[in-house]
Amino acid sequence: MCLAPGGRLVVTVPNMAGILGKIHPLLSNVPPHHVSRWTPEALARLAQHFFLKITETKYEPSYNFMALLLRERLHSWGVPDFFFKPKVGSRLLSLPGKLLRVFKPEGLEGLKGHTVYVVLRPEGGS
Repeated sequence: MCLAPGGRLVVTVPNMAGILGKIHPLLSNVPPHHVSRWTPEALARLAQHFFLKITETKYEPSYNFMALLLRERLHSWGVPDFFFKPKVGSRLLSLPGKLLRVFKPEGLEGLKGHTVYVVLRPEGGS
């Protein structure tokens, strides 16, 4: 590995353990855009394989995908498609994400986003 002494490697990948894994596959999340599926656990195994340690893990907020997740849940409960086409339906679906962006409530750590970010350093490095 070519990493300067004290250097770090930052990796960002789609987080299949977060909200992305709870919604049907999106066209933007299949090859050639993304060719694999990642979880924080897979990144930890990758780091171990290359004698690196993860020093930091962060997640993108999942607010941008709330409307899509809510639409899928409502559809699975039998809400007809025509509900989602009028402006009223789409505005109702986007409301939870907008409220979360504005108020940023505490306690939503379990709601991991589309992307996971990890910072890696060589084992034994500072």
